[in-house]
Amino acid sequence: MDSATGYAIQPEHISIRSHGFDAGEKLPQTLHSDNGGRASVQLERGRYTIAVSSPNHEPMSVEFEANQNRSSRMQFMLDPIQKPLELQVEQIEALHRVGETLIQGFIVDDHTGEPLPNVRVISSASRTAAVTDARGFFRFHVPVPAAQHLEPTNLTLEKPGYRTEERRYLELWSRGDLTYCIRLERGSGRQVVDERGLRRREGGVGEPLDLENNFEKSISYAAESTMEEPGVPDASPATFNPATSEPVVMAATTPANSTVRVPRNIRVDKVGTLHYVSMDYYVKHVLPAEWISSWHTNSLNSGAVAIRSYAIARMNNSGSNSSSDICGTSTCQVFNPTLTTTRTDRAVEFTEDYVMVNNSGNISSTEYSAENNGPNNDCGDGFTAPTGGCLYDPICIGQSRSGHGRGLCQRGSNRWANGSRGYSQRDWIWILEHYYPNLRLFKGAPLVVGDDVKSRSSNCNVRACPGGGIESGVSCALITTKASGQTGVIIGGPVRITEDDKGFTWYQIQWNDGSSTTGWSCENYIERVFPAPTAPTGLSAAAVSTSQINLAWTDTSDVETSFEIERAPAASGPWIEIARVAANETTYSDGNLFSASTWFYRVRARNAGGATSYTTIATATTHGAVAPTLAAIPNRTISQGATFTFTAAATAPERMQLITDFEPFMSETANGVVLFQMPTNSSTTRNFINSAVNVGTNNVAAVTDNYPVIGYTPGKVLLVTCQFTNASNPWLRLTTEGTATLPNPVIDFTKKLRFNIRSDRDIRVAIGCRETTTATGTAIGANGGITGPIEWVGATNVAGTAPVPSRVIISNSWTTLTFDFKNEPIRNFSGGNGILSTASGLGVLEHLAIVPAGGTGVYNIYVDSFVVVGIPGFTYSLGPNAPSGASIHPVTGVFSWTPTQSQSPSTNLISVIATDDTLQALSATNTFTVVVQNSVPNSPPMLAPISNRTINAGRTVTATAEAFDPNPGDTLTFSLGTGAPAGASVNAVTGVFTWTPGDADINTTRTITMQVTDDGSPSLSGSTSFDVVVLPRNNPPLISPVSNRSVHIGSSIVLTNTAFDFNSGDVLTFSLDPGAPTDAIINPTTGVFVWTPGAAAANSVNSITVRVTDNGFPPLSGSTTFNVAVAPTLETDSISISDNTITFTWSALAGVTYRIEYKSNLSDANWTLLAQVTPADSAGTFSEEISESNPQRFYRVVKD
Repeated sequence: MDSATGYAIQPEHISIRSHGFDAGEKLPQTLHSDNGGRASVQLERGRYTIAVSSPNHEPMSVEFEANQNRSSRMQFMLDPIQKPLELQVEQIEALHRVGETLIQGFIVDDHTGEPLPNVRVISSASRTAAVTDARGFFRFHVPVPAAQHLEPTNLTLEKPGYRTEERRYLELWSRGDLTYCIRLERGSGRQVVDERGLRRREGGVGEPLDLENNFEKSISYAAESTMEEPGVPDASPATFNPATSEPVVMAATTPANSTVRVPRNIRVDKVGTLHYVSMDYYVKHVLPAEWISSWHTNSLNSGAVAIRSYAIARMNNSGSNSSSDICGTSTCQVFNPTLTTTRTDRAVEFTEDYVMVNNSGNISSTEYSAENNGPNNDCGDGFTAPTGGCLYDPICIGQSRSGHGRGLCQRGSNRWANGSRGYSQRDWIWILEHYYPNLRLFKGAPLVVGDDVKSRSSNCNVRACPGGGIESGVSCALITTKASGQTGVIIGGPVRITEDDKGFTWYQIQWNDGSSTTGWSCENYIERVFPAPTAPTGLSAAAVSTSQINLAWTDTSDVETSFEIERAPAASGPWIEIARVAANETTYSDGNLFSASTWFYRVRARNAGGATSYTTIATATTHGAVAPTLAAIPNRTISQGATFTFTAAATAPERMQLITDFEPFMSETANGVVLFQMPTNSSTTRNFINSAVNVGTNNVAAVTDNYPVIGYTPGKVLLVTCQFTNASNPWLRLTTEGTATLPNPVIDFTKKLRFNIRSDRDIRVAIGCRETTTATGTAIGANGGITGPIEWVGATNVAGTAPVPSRVIISNSWTTLTFDFKNEPIRNFSGGNGILSTASGLGVLEHLAIVPAGGTGVYNIYVDSFVVVGIPGFTYSLGPNAPSGASIHPVTGVFSWTPTQSQSPSTNLISVIATDDTLQALSATNTFTVVVQNSVPNSPPMLAPISNRTINAGRTVTATAEAFDPNPGDTLTFSLGTGAPAGASVNAVTGVFTWTPGDADINTTRTITMQVTDDGSPSLSGSTSFDVVVLPRNNPPLISPVSNRSVHIGSSIVLTNTAFDFNSGDVLTFSLDPGAPTDAIINPTTGVFVWTPGAAAANSVNSITVRVTDNGFPPLSGSTTFNVAVAPTLETDSISISDNTITFTWSALAGVTYRIEYKSNLSDANWTLLAQVTPADSAGTFSEEISESNPQRFYRVVKD
């Protein structure tokens, strides 16, 4: 039968070949050409291949098993070489109507295959009807029901003598079409076909989001929603020009086939029936069965690529003895050969040969399912997990998972394409890159003669039939088997062989094996070998405005598929890919940059085989860089020898160094990978927020372009969402540690950090800064590591474990925060000391500290444009014409110059230069004039005041005059003014004055005038006066002599010195000369001397000099010296009684009188003198007779 119309075909040839011992061709026993191409044959039990051909159709063959005593009916659907006019896409599209679906098709007799005229075809919902013509063809338009219309759209086919067929739940959409090929059975009754069962739509529901539980509503809505919105046009099949801001990977044009292999054909097993079809045919008959044809074109385009890639991946992994490459059911992909639509056909044609390729260069198995959202799975509501991790997919929030949930979300693709939930519409390339973030989109190509190929696996058999052909496919003789990786070149093919019931497409290859083995291998097991591109060269960067830098490079290859452009703030990185451009492009414009910002760039080429090395690095600075400004320096006139000094002061506007503005990153991608981790990442604050495993959109740190833009520029920002659940001093530590991109970014603590922030509820914000050992010169944004204390910046206190930030963000308005590190309150967070400081001045932005100010609940926070802001440093220097001896400090800007005699007179132009420390080294220059004079009006010298003096007659008074002359070159001469006393003089050079007054000057006051005279013209002088008071001559005081003394150890010597001074007004002061006992003291005013010798002074003689000094001019003194002999302690040596006489002795001082005293009772009040004894030597003796009058006495010896 004709696969397009269902008509019976009279075959030109039918062959039957046995696989058994009697292999050979058998002709059918009967051929009834008058009964619609039917033929019958009787076969013995065994396996056979039947091949059928017709002049206007593609041939077909099938392998089957013949069983004993059993008849089988086989139906061959042959594809016409040219479709009827009614089925051609251009004709169908010309009949499309807004608000209606075109329904057409062919109806034939199921028994004869002949066309059925006069079949009445009725649409139940609209009662629209048509009648088939003589060819069995019908066509009419059916209005798409309104959204609130709940009755399903059914199609009824009626003809007397035939069984009525009712097809229920048709899928209708505005400007849509359905093409049927229907066979009516003879008889009566009614047959019902539910078309929902012919589509693999898990749950049987469609779009839109708010109507997903009612299929009919979704069909009606689809009719309205598929009208394309401005800005995202339907894909045109004529050119590759998708409306997208994302980079597009194009195939290289020279040669066109330097890319991955896309197979020409595929073998499909549809419930036991093998279909040998082209890849194009296959995808066209899968897409309307797997996708909803009314969906947005960009959803269909993405579906076509996913279906094609999935099929090729399955095909590449099929075994060498397999009869099929892929199944045609929902186990693989649903293949429906009886239905197509122009919308899905267009999508397949537009994306022809596009596939998703992994990093190894292999076409990947692109899974997909109806609804991937996981409110109770994996990462939670608003997320899907394509290949691990959490992919942010907020357009599917609230949906229940339908299907396995991996890879591309079919309904999500349509939501993104339509721009649901307020998101901007996405094109098919964005959709593919969104759901397959680890794959790249490439345009492949089928193999052609001349291609270099390699064996994909050890299953690569090389065969040839007699004569060198491959007409029997796998039944041809096996020549050899090629190991994986062996190479060759295609010299023939392609040839698709179906007679062997394998259906492989074969290529003739001459192998590079030394013997040039030539044979046929099937395309499933070979892969194209294509050259890797060569690296581009000659990269240049040129700023063209304050916000744009243009790049240009030389394309050195003809096999690249794209160029990748990376940007960094320094030659050392960190590098971020900012764009991809198509093959053969050699320019790129980088826009939206800060003015006066310096950027570094590199470019590399890529094709499906991998990437090249990078170009050399190019750099440029956007316009708007402002040179420093130097404060004005006035002209000066100075004299030779005079030192001229001042301090130069330069200023400059702030410069901003971008860490990230999130623009290079794709929106709605992985969670917690750019700059900040997801909120639940930090264990420090996890207990304050909802940290369940699948908290979904309450645990987001993802790039997005869907945010409140009132008061802000559209673009991309980072969305942070968390749910605060703990009201006890809650806070969020949003950390940068370990992110995949821009982890632990280096910032400059000597400058400022600035970023923009918005929250839907009031919050307080501080930042956590890690004090690292980052080396000087490390690029801003580089990975600074995770070692070092952490300080809170912008926090005034700590409450519990939370900081108390000084900054409050009022809800629902964008705010720019600037943290000036040198002037911020600092608090320790971890291991710090409350002082933000590192050796290099560099550290790490470790986290944002966010404190909820609006209570518990969900907070949606947006952050953007993280920049380091600072004023450049300056280096000061002098221009080349600066005079000798002039200098300026390079850091402080202090200028100094003392002109020499040889530089006078002169006029000097001096330039001071301030150069900033930016890459451009911008500078400012101020030039001023200094005139040096050697003849200037003379100014009188000046003398410093001299204090008054007081002196005694006969003594010499001196004073030194100190002079200053405004004219530094003048010579000064000193002299005395008139009235100077006789004998007074001054040294003319040194200015030292001397005078010794005589007796005639006693009690007088002499005024002395000192003069200093310069040698200028005219000679000028200055003077100063002081008084000298002359007192009488001073005489030394006299002190009375002191007799020598003797003393026992422990006894004290106390004596009062007396003195006399002839100068009655003098004040006298007593003192002891050196050599006096150290413990002896004298009162300086009264002259009282006191000494109590210790044991160390026993048996010593001590010479003591007492001196008295007056306060005259000069002070004079007199002295007296006496000796003190020190005897041992006064003790009784012996006591004896003999003949009524008591005798006792003691150690004594010779010549010293001792008193002998007694008491009759110790309680008596007084001692009574008994005798006085003066020993002649060191032993004292006393005796007394004992009488009745003195029977008891107590004695003591006392030194007189």
